[in-house]
Amino acid sequence: MGRVAIPAVAEERIAAFSGTAASALEFLREAQEMPSGIAEFDAAYRILALPEKTGHPLVEASLAEKILRWPAGGAALHSFLAWRDPFGLHCQARLSAPPDWATVTYFLAVAEQLSARIPASSSSPERRGVVDRLVGRFLAS
Repeated sequence: MGRVAIPAVAEERIAAFSGTAASALEFLREAQEMPSGIAEFDAAYRILALPEKTGHPLVEASLAEKILRWPAGGAALHSFLAWRDPFGLHCQARLSAPPDWATVTYFLAVAEQLSARIPASSSSPERRGVVDRLVGRFLAS
């Protein structure tokens, strides 16, 4: 996937609107793909990270195998999405059917193993835009 250059004027406007959005653009510009080493997983999923902040692959071979080999008998995994933002680590699993208890506990085990590999979130308080201030006021009340 090719990178799209965003003009500096557009980045400044985005930062004035939302520091969170500006941080997301910065991440997408600086992030590098970090393959797991499992060809089947790497063909199906794309792991983006900032290598200087992680220092290791976020999804190593055993975790990649767990994501690929969802347990039989429960709802089949369609896709798995995870991301870190200033509010936490978010994990989503798209399933073929409503999950049973075994599927839920397996998902939680995968998410727990992933969370142990993800570095703590960091946010830059100096990048506060209009939306960030409005959300901050709403959450403070």
